[in-house]
Amino acid sequence: MFVFVILPVLVWILLFGRFRALETEWQAAVLRASVFFGIILTGITELLSLLHWLTFAGVLISWIAVGVGLLALMIRFPASRPDKQQAIPRSKSAVWLVIASAIVLAVVGITSFIAPINNWDSMTYHMSRVVHWEQNHTVAHYPTAVLRQLYQHPFAEFVLLHAQVLSGGDRFANLVQFVALVGCAIGVTVITRQLGGSGYAQAGAFLFTVTLPMGIMQATSTQNDLVTSFWLVCLTWMAVQPAYVVYQWKNSIFVGGALGLLVLTKGTGYVYGFPVMFWITFSLIKEYRLQAAQRLAVIGGLALLLCCGHLLRNVALFEFPTGPRGSHYSNQVISVQAFSSNVIRNLALHVQVPPELDEVIGLSEWVDHSVRAVHDHVLHISVDDPRTTLPGAKFAASTAYWGDSVAPNPAHLLIGLIAVLVFVLRRGWRTNRQTAACLLLIGAECAVFCIVLRWQVWHSRLHLPIFMLLSAFVGVVIFARANAWLRYGVALLLLITAVGPLTQNNFRPLIGDDSILKQDRLMATFIAYPALKTPYLEVTDTISAQGCRDIGLVTAEGPWEYPLWPLLRQKSEGDIRIEHIRFDVALSYPRGDFVPCAVVGIRQPWDGNPVQFAGVEFVKHKTWDDVRVELFLPSEVQE
Repeated sequence: MFVFVILPVLVWILLFGRFRALETEWQAAVLRASVFFGIILTGITELLSLLHWLTFAGVLISWIAVGVGLLALMIRFPASRPDKQQAIPRSKSAVWLVIASAIVLAVVGITSFIAPINNWDSMTYHMSRVVHWEQNHTVAHYPTAVLRQLYQHPFAEFVLLHAQVLSGGDRFANLVQFVALVGCAIGVTVITRQLGGSGYAQAGAFLFTVTLPMGIMQATSTQNDLVTSFWLVCLTWMAVQPAYVVYQWKNSIFVGGALGLLVLTKGTGYVYGFPVMFWITFSLIKEYRLQAAQRLAVIGGLALLLCCGHLLRNVALFEFPTGPRGSHYSNQVISVQAFSSNVIRNLALHVQVPPELDEVIGLSEWVDHSVRAVHDHVLHISVDDPRTTLPGAKFAASTAYWGDSVAPNPAHLLIGLIAVLVFVLRRGWRTNRQTAACLLLIGAECAVFCIVLRWQVWHSRLHLPIFMLLSAFVGVVIFARANAWLRYGVALLLLITAVGPLTQNNFRPLIGDDSILKQDRLMATFIAYPALKTPYLEVTDTISAQGCRDIGLVTAEGPWEYPLWPLLRQKSEGDIRIEHIRFDVALSYPRGDFVPCAVVGIRQPWDGNPVQFAGVEFVKHKTWDDVRVELFLPSEVQE
């Protein structure tokens, strides 16, 4: 079935071909094609979901129909080709940077394809919601104890769903984020050119993007931070354009699509989208006054249309569009001290070096002491103030350096700060107002982030969109204007920085005894939580031996649910059905009544009483106390 995954790709190629004929730059055509592809994919998903036809046949026919329609449109209305401009001149220095970037991307792409899905969030809700949707033939909310599977923003998982349905498995799941990284790298070159950057500046921005340690880590997982970053890059490309460009109907539609997809992908889309849209709105009103209302209505209307399906589902269940009220992610106080605390702690996440070097220089200890001293003696606020810190989180400068949710970007932060310093000292705003506007936009993104969101140790991955915008600024300031030796030095530093993330990812390493090149893909799923491997294998062996294909789940928040699905599908004959049987939401099963023939408990210790569900009594068959996993079978089977 792998061959059918090519259908959405062919649709994107058709869109790219159409926009390539209309654009002077192929990079701009990539951005336009991607936004319209996202709009189409969202539309297909929501329409098929309403019809409960999110099946292989439904998805296949939809993509064939879209492809045929686009092809007919291109034949009926051929586009005239404008004069093409070469985005990156073929100078030896620029080509060297592009080749180096391509090598980095090739290694990341191979890792993405080979590596198993083993990211923690992917196991608990990213991939779990995808297989539930696939099973239910709809993205409607379903009974679950893991509410994040319901209310979290779903666009990245929509893409995963289409890949899963068309391929019959998760082989292509990691590639969604990898493609987003490639898109970000291409997008920042367009922004760099818009800011007046030369071909060398664009190549430098490209290299800066693809060597981001957190970007490399994320590009081999099924999380959504790179997808979020890509839509922000698309939106920012319009923000740095003159107002008359955005005022064109086609660009207003593009902005609305990019904004809607940004918000539909992740909650931080609201945070990052606000400064950009404020800038676009201000520019349109300043230039066109009341006439701008039409364009703003189109932008807002399209964005809302893309998100309305998910938001309405949340309102129906939680009575609030973003999910349960009382979000613990938002700051509970706004003050100078709280803002300063968040700025300092967020910066500290990136002031790290590899553990081997840290043992020699003691950087993490110094950072930890310095941050606490500033809080105690200057800000007079606790470093772990519960009003500005995620519940349960504690500030610590030392983290798992090669973790895909906590990896820092120290070299990129240093280079970015140097670029800001150089731009300010040289008074660059006098000669390049667009670059100054870009820097102002980056600063606004950082400020809104620190004002709105409580600090948590995983924030370094949420910073990815900011670093993507910083790439274009660094390209213009450092790679376009610095002397040759400095540019070569910066490029070399960026490449050295990429070596660790490329080879030593804690969960998807390329070298060492745990290398993904040496392990069975399914078994490498448990590299992040090896203690679960034996219990899950034994649980699925027992269930399949019983001929059971309807499995109930009893879980606490945050269980490793997803591995059960591929294991049971691999070992069982015919379709399986997995449903949560203990939940707090007032929902019925989309596929109708459900009576399990086995129950699996995850992270919810058995209290000694039988599990009662649908008139059947399930008693304990086996328990793995060290990982809090239990298997229950019907009492008559036990006898």
